[in-house]
Amino acid sequence: MYSIWESKNPIMFGTGSSLETGRKLGGFGCKKILCIYGKNIKSSGLADPILKSISDAGIEIVPYHEVIPDPPD
Repeated sequence: MYSIWESKNPIMFGTGSSLETGRKLGGFGCKKILCIYGKNIKSSGLADPILKSISDAGIEIVPYHEVIPDPPD
């Protein structure tokens, strides 16, 4: 049995794939991005290597890490 996933949006997965984020964004011609993540991701350090990859690709980052989980109405 097999699956087919078709999407116009690229999906990267696998070991080390997050570190390719900057290269991929650069390939799209991105110069500046908005990066949205939660406080726990920030405090855990999970975002740091990805943000470094983006920054190393010469792309300006506008971070927003004030996401509220399960926001109220």
